[in-house]
Amino acid sequence: HVLEYRRLLENRRKSPDSAPADLSDMPLPKMSVLLMVQIDSKVSGVMFTRNPVSGASNEAVIEAVYGQGEGLVSGELTPDRYVYNRIQKTEVSRDISELKTHKFQLSNSFTGTDKVDISDSSLWAMPALTQDQILNLIDHGNRLNQYYGHAQDIEWCIDSSDTIYLLQTRHITSAGDAGVGAHMESGSSRPAAFLPPGPGAWAFDNTHFAKPTTKHIAKCYEKVMAPGGVYSFSKSLERVGVGLDGIENRFVNGFMYGQPHLISDPNELMRRGGICYEFWEKKLYLKFLEEFDNEWKPQRIREHEDFLDKFIDTQLDFSLETNEGLVELAKTAYSYAFKCYLHHHDFTGPAVICTGDLVAQVTKWSGCSVLEALELFDNASPESRGVLNYHDPIVKRLHDALREYPQSVEALKMLNEDEDADSLEVLELLIASPNPGVQSAMKDFIRKFGYRLTNGYDLCCFTNMETPEFMLRALLTGLEDDGTKEKQQEAKYHAHVADIRNRVPEELRTQFDTVLDESRKLYRMRDERGLFSDLTGVGLARTLLLKVGKVLETRMVLRSADLLAFASEEEAEALIKGSKDAVSNVELENRLHYYNVCDGSTAPRTLGAPLGPPPAPPSDLPPFVMRSIAAMQACLGHVFTGEDAGSDFDTIRGVAASRGVIQGRACLIRDPSDLCLVEQNDILVTYSTSAAFNSILPLLSGIVADFGGTLSHSAIIARESGIPAVVGCLSAMERIQTGMIIQVNGEKGEIRIIDSKNIKVDPGKVRKAQSSSLSKDVSGVLRQYSSITGM
Repeated sequence: HVLEYRRLLENRRKSPDSAPADLSDMPLPKMSVLLMVQIDSKVSGVMFTRNPVSGASNEAVIEAVYGQGEGLVSGELTPDRYVYNRIQKTEVSRDISELKTHKFQLSNSFTGTDKVDISDSSLWAMPALTQDQILNLIDHGNRLNQYYGHAQDIEWCIDSSDTIYLLQTRHITSAGDAGVGAHMESGSSRPAAFLPPGPGAWAFDNTHFAKPTTKHIAKCYEKVMAPGGVYSFSKSLERVGVGLDGIENRFVNGFMYGQPHLISDPNELMRRGGICYEFWEKKLYLKFLEEFDNEWKPQRIREHEDFLDKFIDTQLDFSLETNEGLVELAKTAYSYAFKCYLHHHDFTGPAVICTGDLVAQVTKWSGCSVLEALELFDNASPESRGVLNYHDPIVKRLHDALREYPQSVEALKMLNEDEDADSLEVLELLIASPNPGVQSAMKDFIRKFGYRLTNGYDLCCFTNMETPEFMLRALLTGLEDDGTKEKQQEAKYHAHVADIRNRVPEELRTQFDTVLDESRKLYRMRDERGLFSDLTGVGLARTLLLKVGKVLETRMVLRSADLLAFASEEEAEALIKGSKDAVSNVELENRLHYYNVCDGSTAPRTLGAPLGPPPAPPSDLPPFVMRSIAAMQACLGHVFTGEDAGSDFDTIRGVAASRGVIQGRACLIRDPSDLCLVEQNDILVTYSTSAAFNSILPLLSGIVADFGGTLSHSAIIARESGIPAVVGCLSAMERIQTGMIIQVNGEKGEIRIIDSKNIKVDPGKVRKAQSSSLSKDVSGVLRQYSSITGM
């Protein structure tokens, strides 16, 4: 077609009957070829005129790599990321990649691009863009955004003359699938927008999952809490007769959004009403507690012990395993984690409803606040304190052994006295202690507490064995405790009970005594579900995955052992078998990076239709059904984050969670690597906590959490520890910096910023935090432990 058109043009020019410039009667070509100059890019990248992670329309996100853009689009190169307020043209954040060791450049043979090394090492960690280039790109992006009237996804490049070329632009429309890494568009490293995963309203669970999840836990939790009576959560709700069938969970860009499913079938509601009657009238909850203590807990302990003996405390050399053997080990880890997630919810119904029942009943009888009602649970869950539960026989035995061998106590004191002390080395000293009593007690101590997760529920979360500093500091706190604080808390509790009881009408006091006694008995079930299931079991599964990952790292399949936790079970199998379409190291590193830099503050609290209040129950329901409804609403209404309480210039407001007023140094914990920044008497500022955070409690004088309500874990551990707390703040992590002096008022639910200028941070600890961003290689400690224990 091109040659034919050239021939027609040439004939026209030669024809004496037509003007050379008149082409009006020329036939249109059927096809044309566009000839373009290939740009030899110095820097390439993408720009979004709306933040695709947070959805902020006033923010532009720019990603940049050296050379051609192929490495960014394919995910083979880790880009720099710049976030700017595109209206004010001010920097919000930047994340400069230190891995820019390669680039793609035009091939000398004109056959495409070649991936080449960047020989100048000074460029590896240097920003790929200058400030002027960033601002020029933002100007172009703003014009495109205005022209199209919609947020744009723009591809661009800059050549050696610093000329900016806009290669392509399109609307931002994509959304992710489940799990970390799902923030990326298919075949790309670009983050996707937050779009509803289905019709209706979807609420973000920032209380339990403040960080993006791995693909494995996303797959598990879409099943674990699903409606239909198949899995444990739905079954546990059925056991107490409530009208909630389950929660449909979907994951958007790695964050969990849920949609409750209420039962509407009249026959099923009638059947559940009968269960409600038996639950309260026959006190089935006491039978459930007996089952929990005599069957469920012993079974979980036996399963963990068996897993430890077979896969962790073993002399087996995993490096000798075939690929098929490694696949089976990885599958064992993934399936054990899923099993533990299921068991976590076996008793969710009884644990939740009995706690909510006391809150609903006592606030109605006495007129007390929700916080005052919750303080009736103080000291009711000693297992929640973990290593700080001095009545635990395993903890007590180790305390006794350490006191009899002062050299071990001196080793522990190194953690407080020497900022360069390595907690892994201290742990190794205790494990290898020449004192048989310390050795034996340490073995039992590690088997119970060593593999618990420290900061969440996911396979990518660290265990106490990987970051033992706070577990060991808690041990030292116990050695120095004389029991005075516990006696004071006990006396305070009894005085509080007497006060609330006096406010209850005399004719209801016997009923108050019964409800209080029975609710306190079941209260510990709420935390123990996790402590004896996933907080320990997933830690064991992670430890096994790290062992498999270490072999893959040695065989140069993985760059780092801990990347395996970010692969799904199917991806891990393909990776181990060496499949050609196996997930790449770059992809797994991108997921790790996303996990480290993103948190719940970037995710919208709701997606889809507006989230309205739960429907009001009919007024003619039987009293026992109304009791269950009130109990569930009281509990669930105080677990999750409430509405924004409204903050001003120097005061942040949230939910009053634990009474008292404290002023001190703030310490922000965004991820596990920040834990080493915590100092004695710090006020912890974080997104949310799990039972795994208990190991740092001895150091804290107060807690501030952006997410959660008065029945969230952050609130519970604060009340158990007798320290002030404010939760559900929403903006504390954004406004407070480590080193600021703040005042926490746990009764008013307020945090005041006292001194934001004279910020004091230990540079040594910051360096330590930066060097702790990946999991520690604890293989040496594990070998030492195995040889001592004879396993």
